[in-house]
Amino acid sequence: MKRYTITVNGNAYDVASTWALEDATATLVANWTAKTTAVTLTVNGGVGATETTLQATYGQVLALPTLTKVGYNFAGWTLNGNAYDVASAWALEGATATLVANWTAKTTQVALTVNGGVGASETTLTATYGQALTLPTLTKA
Repeated sequence: MKRYTITVNGNAYDVASTWALEDATATLVANWTAKTTAVTLTVNGGVGATETTLQATYGQVLALPTLTKVGYNFAGWTLNGNAYDVASAWALEGATATLVANWTAKTTQVALTVNGGVGASETTLTATYGQALTLPTLTKA
């Protein structure tokens, strides 16, 4: 935190002015203002974010939206390519930051019933959302 003001005996003090106190003693108090960062959310096709920019204050835990994306599981947020722990206090000291939502495609197990055919070396295949499933070529006498 670098932004601050000074008070002298409870009154605002202009640090650019000359010293003009007439009392025998004085107390200078630094008053700190926490830094803020404009955080841009990149949801990568997800839905559920009503805002795309948030203001984060140093030491704050960000309240990030719950996102969904058809065919995908939410895999967390990254900040500058590194995993961002949403339960941690905000500690970035820059003016701006971008959090990126990461997704992993959903998978499902597909059971093959060859019904008397031959040519399938496996009876279960893994299908991944958005990818073509390669089925074995079967023959039957």
